[in-house]
Amino acid sequence: MLSVLILFFNTAVYASLSDISLSTHRREAVSDEQLGKIAVENGIIPSEADQDYLRKQIEEQNTTIVWILANRESKVRMIEALKKEFSTQEEVTIARPALYYVDEINGCFYRAIEDGTINDERKKGWLGKLFKMAAMTVGDFDDGKTNRIGALRAWAGEEIVERLKKEQPDRYEHLMELDKRDK
Repeated sequence: MLSVLILFFNTAVYASLSDISLSTHRREAVSDEQLGKIAVENGIIPSEADQDYLRKQIEEQNTTIVWILANRESKVRMIEALKKEFSTQEEVTIARPALYYVDEINGCFYRAIEDGTINDERKKGWLGKLFKMAAMTVGDFDDGKTNRIGALRAWAGEEIVERLKKEQPDRYEHLMELDKRDK
């Protein structure tokens, strides 16, 4: 199951980058239970979701739903596998622990559900982009060659860089500091 998830987390690209929330972090981490509860309350997942429902979501490549239903240990394994995949395919180092990204992604999905921005399009392929966006915006997507803001701009576009500057100036400044340090 994990290898199937990794395959479509990394390859499905249905959501547009401009729709990805840059406000992934909250004051406190969002637990898996909190994320599941808000998803049920907002009709994203049924309250009676079982293993058959999960299997169906996996078959349909609904990565957002699979993430919401997964337990913490499974999420950590998924992130570890994604980190390894990026290391192999893009020669990128992502150093922060998987649990950091579990919390970031839980927070992003929680906020998207609160904001009402989860839709059918965002149930597929959004997870891989969120992971990459989170790693890039904290300066943890390091290929050893490209400056971090330049890499973010090349992958996500100028609009995302401008949004980061406006919505999360601390993260933007951190990227600027890393780029200056690495020159």
